[in-house]
Amino acid sequence: MKRARQPTIGNQSHAGYDRLAPMYRTLESILFANRLQEARVALIEALPTIESALFFGDGDGRLLNVFATRFPNCLITSVDQSRRMLDLQQKRFPDHTVTGRQTLIQANALDYHPPPGQFDLLVCSFFLDCFSESELARAFPQWLSALRPDGLLYFVDFRIPESGWRRLRGRCLSWLMHRFFRHSTGLKNRALPDFESLFASHDLDTVADADTRCASDTGTRCAIDSMCVCRIYRMVKNETGLRP
Repeated sequence: MKRARQPTIGNQSHAGYDRLAPMYRTLESILFANRLQEARVALIEALPTIESALFFGDGDGRLLNVFATRFPNCLITSVDQSRRMLDLQQKRFPDHTVTGRQTLIQANALDYHPPPGQFDLLVCSFFLDCFSESELARAFPQWLSALRPDGLLYFVDFRIPESGWRRLRGRCLSWLMHRFFRHSTGLKNRALPDFESLFASHDLDTVADADTRCASDTGTRCAIDSMCVCRIYRMVKNETGLRP
């Protein structure tokens, strides 16, 4: 297990997530039980063989654990600004994964420049919602550049349902979470970014989409929480290669 550290991290966000790390799973469970974890792993089995993956902001490492179990020979790089979150990630790696195949990097993602064209998969799980649309406009192309041609984006995040009581629930919980993280970590944005427009502007096509529909008339449970989205995207290619 290799550890690397970027030189400039000290800020309210970094310190806030360090404080939250020991209780992060408990706080999540209070609002969502296990539903966020279900969303995180909803499409892991839909991924093809992955030889190298770049994770951003995986927090305490529960998705990393499932992914590393599914792909024990994958070269994994995980970037997080919180040292304590990275410590939790390190503890969660399965015992059978090959030593030296995981690199943990402590860095502010906005300042991190991944090596271009080095990864089969980019993983952003409940991560992109931490940034404003202006920050994503600057940083997302930088993160996306880490993918090889035909590389995939594994995206999990929050959404506001379109109608009914689920929309009201989504709006209330979104307001509560933004307020909590603004106080705890200095989170600046006050609403979810427009992910659809962001992905469309970078020519990302949906490869797989976890089903969030509920059969309310029969009481059937959603495949994942109606406040969550889990998708796999691929860069669109034309005859001359990747679109700019």
